Amino acid sequence: MTTVTECNDVLRTLERRREALVARGALLPQLRRDAAYDAHAKDDAASRRVLDEVSQELATHESELASLDDAISTAKVRVIAVQALEDTAAKRAGAKEAVELIAKFKEAGHVMDQALRQITEQGATLNDLLSQLHRTTGGNFPSRDQLDTLGYAAVMTALLRSPWAKRFRPMQPSQRREFGPLFEGWCAVLESRIRPLLEDDDEAA
Repeated sequence: MTTVTECNDVLRTLERRREALVARGALLPQLRRDAAYDAHAKDDAASRRVLDEVSQELATHESELASLDDAISTAKVRVIAVQALEDTAAKRAGAKEAVELIAKFKEAGHVMDQALRQITEQGATLNDLLSQLHRTTGGNFPSRDQLDTLGYAAVMTALLRSPWAKRFRPMQPSQRREFGPLFEGWCAVLESRIRPLLEDDDEAA
């Protein structure tokens, strides 16, 4: 299949030929004048030969120029036609790729919903676990206010890393939290508090 690049190359070649033919046509009358006197007045054979060649070239010049114009017009039409074919092929290829991307985009939406549902479900689990921790440790650490405030900070920290960060109020670095390190710190405190009780049990045993 002929490409747009190949069609444009043909068009440029024809246009260069036309430019050269026009330049040659502008030169022919002068060449005829230069040879006319000696050819007619002196019967100079060389001048006669030049005059005949120039006269023959002048006789066909207009027709040759017109044929080049026709060829250039056809070449331009072919460029447009091949460009349209290539555009259609590119759009068709893009459409095929878009089908796969649409499926991935749709799946990404469902994955996002699953992630948000998991946050909701884990949040409810955390509330239940906190109540059980308060009951089994006999304390109020971490408090519900701590879980609410610092948990909110952890959620906002994650959201501020998302593509929707500009929708939320910025946080100072010192305000940012992550659930993992936050819970590890709380659990370390809880473990240190209950360790003496577990050691007493070991000694009693």
